Formats: sequence, structure tokens, C-alpha cells
Amino acid sequence: MLTLLMGMAAALLIISFLRWFRKFDKATFYAFILVGIGYLYVGFAGSGTVSVMVCAIQALACMLFAYYGLWDMRISGAGFLLHGVWDIVIGFTPLSGLIPRNYSFFCLAFDGVLAAYLLVLGYRRSRAVNLNFLL
Repeated sequence: MLTLLMGMAAALLIISFLRWFRKFDKATFYAFILVGIGYLYVGFAGSGTVSVMVCAIQALACMLFAYYGLWDMRISGAGFLLHGVWDIVIGFTPLSGLIPRNYSFFCLAFDGVLAAYLLVLGYRRSRAVNLNFLL
């Protein structure tokens, strides 16, 4: 339970930081985070060929979501959401021994909060653009 709260707190801290310092490009910052959390698993994989390949594919997927998320933050939000699903799924595979204990719960909470925020923020921005277009 504490791990979930720590993950949510970390995500809310990042969101607050970016709302406070408005000069940062949010899309780029969230893209860097998404790429970073994707490649963390490659570091956890160690020297096992299969585990490195599986984690590298997951990291490349995060990188693609991050890249396209530079233009639409909903795509980054979807990347965080899928990474949260990855965090759960990996716990039921032979690769579950790669990650530190309770890391999945921390990352699930972190990814879930950021995914929800980015999906809502992206949706609001798309609605604002569409509404301005109609006016």
C-alpha cells in the first residue's frame, strides 16, 4: 500500500513541478520520463539474452509513444497506460525476477496517475483547438 502511495505522490510531484514552472515544455518532459521508465527494464534485465530482447522491445515501444506524444500528449498518456499494463503483466511471467520487489506497484501507480493526467490534458487541449476552430 505504501508503495502505491509513493508512486502516486511521485507522479503528482512531477505534475505540480511542471505546472509551477511553466517555461518547461511539458510534452518533451513527459516524453523523457516515458523513455526513461521504458529503458529502466533493460537495465534490470541483466545479461539474459531473452530478457534483454523482451525488455528492449518494450523500451522501443515506450520510445515510439514518447516520440509521437511530442505532438499529442494523449499518445504519451496511452504510452504510460500501456507501460502500467506491462508492469502488471511482467509480474506473471518468468521475467518477474528481474525487477525489485514492489517496484511493479510503484510504477503502476506512477504510470496510472501520469496516464490519466495526460489523457485528460490532451483531451482538453484538443477540445479547445476544435472549439476555437469553430468560432
